[in-house]
Amino acid sequence: MTRARVWSLGLADWPAEDRAAWEGAFSAADSPFDENGASLELGDFARRKIREAYGVWLHYLRRRGELDPLASPAARATRARLDSWIADQRGRGNRGTTIHGRLRDLQRCLALIDPAADVGFILQPGGRSLRRLLKPKPRWCEVRDSRELLARALDLFRAGCEGRGYARGRVAVRDAALLGLLAAHGPRIRSVSAMEIGENIVRTEAGYRLHFGEKDTKTKVFMSYDMHPELVPVFDRYLSDVRPSLPGSAFSAAVWIGTRGRALSALDLGKVVRRRTKAWFGREEGPHWFRKCLRTTASMISPELALDAGAALGHDPQVSIDHYLKSRGTEALRRHGVRIAGLRKETWSLAASHYGWRGRAKGAARQTRRKAP
Repeated sequence: MTRARVWSLGLADWPAEDRAAWEGAFSAADSPFDENGASLELGDFARRKIREAYGVWLHYLRRRGELDPLASPAARATRARLDSWIADQRGRGNRGTTIHGRLRDLQRCLALIDPAADVGFILQPGGRSLRRLLKPKPRWCEVRDSRELLARALDLFRAGCEGRGYARGRVAVRDAALLGLLAAHGPRIRSVSAMEIGENIVRTEAGYRLHFGEKDTKTKVFMSYDMHPELVPVFDRYLSDVRPSLPGSAFSAAVWIGTRGRALSALDLGKVVRRRTKAWFGREEGPHWFRKCLRTTASMISPELALDAGAALGHDPQVSIDHYLKSRGTEALRRHGVRIAGLRKETWSLAASHYGWRGRAKGAARQTRRKAP
């Protein structure tokens, strides 16, 4: 999968007025009723995401020679410039969904650093929905049974225990723990990257208990559950043997440590997932794909599990219902394929009985039929 390169100006390269306004938007927000109170609800990840989107916009203006450092941030966002920026993003291979997300974050950034300006038109041009105008095309996605994904993770674990792979199998054990966790429970990768020993993962008599606080989840909802029993020996091996052998592990409480001795970020873990799924299926899949697979698998097993899976994943009920409906369609197609295969088998048996083809292969029967005068 080819990813469009992201060109974004770092905060240090922003115009002085923009940089000062950004820093001021977060330094003065002590109350939701303050002028900058909207920044209180933004976590570190959301701030980085908004900052990067605004950096993409500034980089575009600078490339075109239109970045006036003396102009107010909102004054630069004219309709004509936004139209040309959208065309530029499309020309660089970005999908409608990505463009919409960046425009949404651009609008949020402008509302923070230039609160007196009216920038609502960015998401509602002419009173119409920007998402509908951009017409995002759904990305093709082939889901897999989560039980298959878990089985592959366990196979990877066994290979690591045998010393196969990089670093005498230690990386395979670590990756098996990561992929198994995603396959069995589907936590968001940001929550996974924030995991710390003793806080987010605790050893119990039965296995492990996972805890994700409000600061660790996208929905700001506390979540706690027992680890899948098949993953217990995987994490025992990783946490007791593999992780302590990695350099720098003694100086960090982070669960996920790289071979170079530093804690792995969400971006690092995403690269691990994409590398392993490419080896498994010939196609890269990101961490969020495991959540799709888990939702769909739960819905295919039992309708009652659709909403349960949504609650476990921290989803809105409507999202779970949508995936349940999609999984019903997938299951219906599978059953139809089975029926067609059965009918073909019955037809072959009937023809073989009538024409005396018994004991012959299907191909041989067809060949004989073609040569008959």
